[in-house]
Amino acid sequence: MTVGSRVARRYAAALFRAALDRGQVPQVFEELKRLRELIDSLPELAEALFSPTIRRPDKHRVIDRLFAESASPLVLSFLHLCVEKHRPEVIVEVLEPYAELRDEHENVARATIVCAVELTEEHKQRLVAALERYTGKQLVVQFRVDPGVVGGVLVVVGDTVLDGTLRQALEQMRQRLLAAPVTVL
Repeated sequence: MTVGSRVARRYAAALFRAALDRGQVPQVFEELKRLRELIDSLPELAEALFSPTIRRPDKHRVIDRLFAESASPLVLSFLHLCVEKHRPEVIVEVLEPYAELRDEHENVARATIVCAVELTEEHKQRLVAALERYTGKQLVVQFRVDPGVVGGVLVVVGDTVLDGTLRQALEQMRQRLLAAPVTVL
């Protein structure tokens, strides 16, 4: 984990706790998302916020002019804090860790399911239901087709990988055969 991501996680945790206390978790997430999109689409704004040659008072004025009307007081305070603490990059880096904290709080996990062929809607629903029972979480699932898995299913939920592919089964069989003692008749 890089220093920047550790800092962003700390700021995200503080912002999340404040949003949770105020009952504004979804609203703050949406504001952060819109802010990130705005900064990504306007290089001049990114320059104004992130350039070390632009003084902090000028950055505060930019924030007030652009966001005083549209941002909640909590997000506005967060923006000013990032500038004041010489961490303007956190403004865009905080979105992902904030989303992870939100998902964890709401008992939601993101999953990727990779299959060799496209599954029917019924199979997808049954697979997701089984995985939700297994994980105890509500899953937001992305399905991908990869003929390289040959058959079966590869599931990634957070840091957990469940590899039920034919490719993996064949590799395990190969490893067992290579490890087996050779007997001469």
